[in-house]
Amino acid sequence: MGNGMIIVGAGRVGTVFARGGGQLVRRGEPIPVGAPIVVCTRNDDVNDVITATPAACKEDLCFVQNGVLAPVLARQGLGGATQGVLWFAAADRSGRADPGPPSLFFGRHAGALVGVLQGLGLPAAVLPNAEALREAIHHKLLWNVVYGLLGERWKRPVGELPEAAVRGLVAELAPVLGVSADAEPHLAYAASIATFPASLKEWEWRNGWVRERARAMGLPTPLHEALLAEVGR
Repeated sequence: MGNGMIIVGAGRVGTVFARGGGQLVRRGEPIPVGAPIVVCTRNDDVNDVITATPAACKEDLCFVQNGVLAPVLARQGLGGATQGVLWFAAADRSGRADPGPPSLFFGRHAGALVGVLQGLGLPAAVLPNAEALREAIHHKLLWNVVYGLLGERWKRPVGELPEAAVRGLVAELAPVLGVSADAEPHLAYAASIATFPASLKEWEWRNGWVRERARAMGLPTPLHEALLAEVGR
């Protein structure tokens, strides 16, 4: 398992995948030939990783970032690339992770990545189609947007954030993302990783993206905007 796997990015997520075997490549280092190539960098570095990947291996790239990468991948001719939605929490670079619901994958190397995570004791599953992937990405984005903003506002770990605020933001932002407004799965995941610290980050991929989408759709999001104003956004 994992012998041919390349992991790009030695951060918290990359070190988790590295426990499953394969070669860990730090950001900016040459990317060797291998498969799958799991991109564990920040969203802002994805373009550089794609450019640095040997042409013959680009279809082996797998993306596990939070946020909506579809426009970037489409521009790079990688609209059908393997993508994953991770539901585990890695608080540091030890390679350890706290499991949540199954992480979800779709694409050429989905089965291989599911096998790697399951081998680490982390639940994972293959999605049936691209639409299921889009929904899974938006569902996780909603969790990141809600808990990142509330963590920034209250400076508490996710298990200690006010439930009423979580429910309010989920109800307000779910229509923007076209996903269920049921807050229970979001609360349950937060409870399972209660000490994890969330904060407002990767603005253009998360809260900023949701803000622009809401405006384009003509959907008011007064709670989101009020909380953003409280944290200087």
